[in-house]
Amino acid sequence: MLSTKIKKDKAFVIAISVFIISGFLLQAINLSNIVPFHDWDEAIYAQVAKEFVRAPSLLLTYNGAPWFEKPPLPSILYAMSWLFPLKKEFSARFVSLLFSLVSLFALYKILAELKMSKTLRLLAIFVALASSMYLDRSMLVNVDIMLTTGWLIYVLGTFKNKMPVKVAGLLIGTLSKSLLGFFPLFAEIFTDIVSRKIS
Repeated sequence: MLSTKIKKDKAFVIAISVFIISGFLLQAINLSNIVPFHDWDEAIYAQVAKEFVRAPSLLLTYNGAPWFEKPPLPSILYAMSWLFPLKKEFSARFVSLLFSLVSLFALYKILAELKMSKTLRLLAIFVALASSMYLDRSMLVNVDIMLTTGWLIYVLGTFKNKMPVKVAGLLIGTLSKSLLGFFPLFAEIFTDIVSRKIS
């Protein structure tokens, strides 16, 4: 009886996951067919990635000049996505979509670590998906979704007490948005200091 309930719960979560992934893919395909790289974020990252494809180097460039505004991870990932025979707008935006899905998975796992019910975990996912800001960052070429993913992976590693997971989250955060990637580490240090004072 219990194993049947667990199987039904897993099937339900898988069905919801397939629904979310399918929706994301359809939206990304539609957006890429209609809208070219359009805001300054997308245009800049696309140009930096384009120049990296032309001349791979440790030094990123923008219009031929050295570009130090953001760490290299996003531009290199966008450039690598263009190795696939897909429309450039879609393949670059697909990178953001993948990070978005990883962030949702990490959020789901964090809530599981907090002993929340499956219903509340799924509700939290749908609340995130209902946010126009989250959907926007999930569909466009940007570094914000990578930073979010890094933070959530770090927090998940903290709950599971797994240092490699925390390091992976820290690397994703810092290599996508520099010093802001250290935020969860500083928050953890601060809470440790405060909790020791209280205890």
